[in-house]
Amino acid sequence: MASTGGARGFNLATLRRVRKLWGKNVKRISLSDLKARSSAQHNGDINYQQEARLTHSELKVRIAHRLKDFLFLPYKAMAHPSVRSLYDKYCSAYALHEQLSDITSEDDALQYWSALAHILEGHGDVTRLLGHSRQQLVALDPHLGSVFDSFLDRFFVSRIGTHLLGASFLQHCPAPQGAKKPAGVAMGVLQPTNPANFIRDLAGSLGVSGEGYSAPVSINGATCTDPVCASTFTCDPSGGFAKFNGGDCSDG
Repeated sequence: MASTGGARGFNLATLRRVRKLWGKNVKRISLSDLKARSSAQHNGDINYQQEARLTHSELKVRIAHRLKDFLFLPYKAMAHPSVRSLYDKYCSAYALHEQLSDITSEDDALQYWSALAHILEGHGDVTRLLGHSRQQLVALDPHLGSVFDSFLDRFFVSRIGTHLLGASFLQHCPAPQGAKKPAGVAMGVLQPTNPANFIRDLAGSLGVSGEGYSAPVSINGATCTDPVCASTFTCDPSGGFAKFNGGDCSDG
């Protein structure tokens, strides 16, 4: 049985607006899109108000779809304090997107930047909350396991795209004076990078973090002598792909 009290965070009018968004398809996010936004920012061609409106619109639909998943969870699942707490976070995030629906000026874009940063900071414990709740729910009723696992599959796949979309906006659009970027975004993880350099750094980190024999890593004619397991990385930046040929950790 679906949760009948799950919509307690909304009045009827708001719930109807949320349900309308369930009929909209969630736009898939590609790394090419994120890179294009980053390139536009570096070239000075980005329209910050337009980026704010686009991010706002896409995140609002994504949040509505996640709310749908919450509302159709069994009552036992929604009654769990951790699940309910996370649902309330999503209700608050949706309500904020309704309050800041009219982004027509630079001040509006800055206000949305601050609000979105606050949302991302407040969702840092999501994985812990869901892991804790699943463990207790399955102990309470083993039949909830498959239903809750399906919910988690959709939730975390969506969460990856949602975080990338929000983090891209926070990274490439100007922040209000004195504002701090949330953890992860502050690291600049969405900055464009050379694929060859990325693979080289990855090979080096593998050599440092694990045991193995030193072996050269060939990347477009360059050589990396960091200690790694006997494997070869090949990267073709022009083709946009990287290939890893694993080997065994044997002499030679």
